Amino acid sequence: MASSLDKQHEAMRKLDFLLGKWRGRGWIMFGPNKRETFEINESVEMKLDNLVVVIEGVGTSDGKIIHNALGLLSYDADKQQYVWEAFTKTGNRIETAPEISANKFVWGFSNAQMGGEVRYTISLNEKGNWLEIGEFSRDGGKTWFKNFEMQLQKIN
Repeated sequence: MASSLDKQHEAMRKLDFLLGKWRGRGWIMFGPNKRETFEINESVEMKLDNLVVVIEGVGTSDGKIIHNALGLLSYDADKQQYVWEAFTKTGNRIETAPEISANKFVWGFSNAQMGGEVRYTISLNEKGNWLEIGEFSRDGGKTWFKNFEMQLQKIN
């Protein structure tokens, strides 16, 4: 019978596809007709003997930081689910249980201020590049509006 620690290590290996340093471009919507493009650097590392993945992204436009986030991903062996904690430079914090599958990481949350649901999907495209899509739904997830996208290449 596998120990709790063994189960955690096994679950965390599913995130190996994201490990490394990534660079690319993206865009974000800050309201109707307010789309801003940015250059982005993402760093993804395993910490604590491969029990926690740390993801940090910094996106800039004209020297100004417009996207800055830090995430911690772990696995709760007792609950048999992943735990994702995401933090932004504006003081926001989210904790949720993401879905992890082969080369795919999906997480989301309800946003009362915006009046809907937010979902992010990170996956590798056919070239092995990081593709991340952010979406918003006002109807409980029946329809989604894309409001964020990043495409990055692994640089090491």
